[in-house]
Amino acid sequence: MDENDWKLINYLSGQPHPSVRELPLPHVLHSEAGEPIYGVDEALQETRTAHHLLDLAGIPRDRGDAGHLDARVLQLMRRCQRLARIEQMHQPDRNCDGHGGVSGYCVECGWSWPCATAETTSGERDDEL
Repeated sequence: MDENDWKLINYLSGQPHPSVRELPLPHVLHSEAGEPIYGVDEALQETRTAHHLLDLAGIPRDRGDAGHLDARVLQLMRRCQRLARIEQMHQPDRNCDGHGGVSGYCVECGWSWPCATAETTSGERDDEL
């Protein structure tokens, strides 16, 4: 990660998010024995940041249990797996022509390599699928 990534994470960690209930100040919880439980602030910051990043990735938070962090992360993982499968299907044709070169076309769609789908799934292109 570069410096800009850390700047984004630091910015997002301080922003409120509708899926995260804020605790009243001070953010120190106590156990049943009355001992303070530290680290709640850090956990809330990381939770807020994760929800904001999932928003940026386009993962919905308004359907059923989709507001839960673990459900949203699972949706993101499934999308990444789907993109990886699509990327594996769109590969350059490796059949050699009479001169030892390759045809330069995608084996899946037949477009010239790299095809738009391969560029999109690899992150080289910003278009939606």
